[in-house]
Amino acid sequence: MKFSIVTAVRNDKSGVVKTLRSSYPLCLFLISKGVDVSIFVQDGLSTDDTLDAVKSFQKDFLISGVDFNLSSQCDKSHFDAMNIATSKLSHNSLVVYMNAGDVFHPQLNLDEFYQELYKFDSGSEKLLFLRSCNTFQDEFYYMPGKNVVNQTQFRSWVRFNTPVHQAVIFKVDMKFPIHYRLDWEIMSDSYLIYYLTRFCDFKFSPIVFCEFELGGLSGDYRSASKVFVQISEQFIISKLRDEPFISIFGRLSSLLIKYLITKALGYNRFLTFHMTILKWFKS
Repeated sequence: MKFSIVTAVRNDKSGVVKTLRSSYPLCLFLISKGVDVSIFVQDGLSTDDTLDAVKSFQKDFLISGVDFNLSSQCDKSHFDAMNIATSKLSHNSLVVYMNAGDVFHPQLNLDEFYQELYKFDSGSEKLLFLRSCNTFQDEFYYMPGKNVVNQTQFRSWVRFNTPVHQAVIFKVDMKFPIHYRLDWEIMSDSYLIYYLTRFCDFKFSPIVFCEFELGGLSGDYRSASKVFVQISEQFIISKLRDEPFISIFGRLSSLLIKYLITKALGYNRFLTFHMTILKWFKS
């Protein structure tokens, strides 16, 4: 079995350090199970101490048996950097894309995860969906919620919700290659997931796999231009997953409402408000 972690980064020393520290125990465990483990850090010509920080981890990973790859070159975007790293993956490798700052969940059951990974590697599915944990201050929110516990419930959930790429393990193959569209500014990862979900088999496991802070590019509603880009991209994704028009209208309206609330309250207060709403739905 081949398992790869891809991280694209530029000028984010603290974020990439956080991700690499989190990756180390998982890598050691998988190697102990005979898995061929690789890490690909794709840097976009950082001008701070990011490269030095990555290099400080490189030796320990290599000594432990991890094939650690660091590349620094000009790229067009975050998605372009992930495409560059993907082109280096070997056929039939299993890969997860972690943004700098994302971590594997501290309570991840490694034995349980390995069993799911082994079954996924042996099967015909293209994607393995797991559960993510969004955090903000001392609050947390699971996607999908813990009421989704099996494949049938996940199929229903994914029709109206967007899985995050940090909680998706992709299987590299030639028929349906992993490729992020560079003409998409914000939601290229979501488009890739829904495209593959429409045409390929997939599995779901209720394991809480990763953790990351609420926000990010697709959760930033401070710019009107970014929100309108999201609206156009969300509209295409909604059509791809055959959402009824009323759901598409509701989703696009919610983006405008989030923008207006952000302008009225400020970004940090909006995140607090957003997490409160998520907790209310969760309960």
